[in-house]
Amino acid sequence: MQYSQKVFSGMQSSSPALSSYRGLMIQPTIPFWPYCHPLATINTIKIIMKHLIFLSLIILTLSCKRVSQPIIPVDLKLYEKKLSSGKALTQEDANKIMSDLWDEIKKNTVGRELPSVQLENLHGNIVDINDIVNKRSIIIISDSHCGFGGATLTKDFPVELMKLKKNHKDFDVFCIVVKTKSDLSDTADFNSFMAELKPIYPKLYIITETKSKKLNIIGSPTHLLVDKNKIVVSYQTGMAMQPNLLYNELNNFLINYK
Repeated sequence: MQYSQKVFSGMQSSSPALSSYRGLMIQPTIPFWPYCHPLATINTIKIIMKHLIFLSLIILTLSCKRVSQPIIPVDLKLYEKKLSSGKALTQEDANKIMSDLWDEIKKNTVGRELPSVQLENLHGNIVDINDIVNKRSIIIISDSHCGFGGATLTKDFPVELMKLKKNHKDFDVFCIVVKTKSDLSDTADFNSFMAELKPIYPKLYIITETKSKKLNIIGSPTHLLVDKNKIVVSYQTGMAMQPNLLYNELNNFLINYK
């Protein structure tokens, strides 16, 4: 630690008796509380205690506040480059790349807060997903071209959601359809899919392919389970091979996250 011969300004003003010792006093060049000197007065000690109590309250308040980071989008181009590098890949190599991708998606998504992402409702209005998700939520996402996604959204989820609503209250279900680049030029299949979903999901939205990447959506169907603090607690991609598996997952989520 380096020291200087500079006298504490606090000691100069509060204790005139120390004036004769000014030439002997040293002060650390790093920040140091000047009142922590043995010759501090009773009034000074009272001031210290008030400051310590105030700082303790601030620290306690901050420690109780939950701070979460938003979802971090995965760099898909990095994995696409690995898969199409021109080098001969074994099935084991390809599986390792996809496993690494899956691990990164989970790490960057689960336990993180929903980011600000714009959606379009059926009236053409733009809303932010962060504004509409305000309670425990099941968010189901698919495009209109995946057969598994279509079956999951129109058959599997509706059946399991009816069961859930008999035992659970106060949760939301959002259905989000990814509008791909091909849907921009040929809207027939997309519009037909939306028409089929409309009577099933009152909260039906559209997201562009580009914006869906901010939620790390890389396949259809995908569903996110989000708690009341907008934190993603589960991320799943694919179709449940057995309906009871899907129900158990959703039911456990609603039991464990009030």
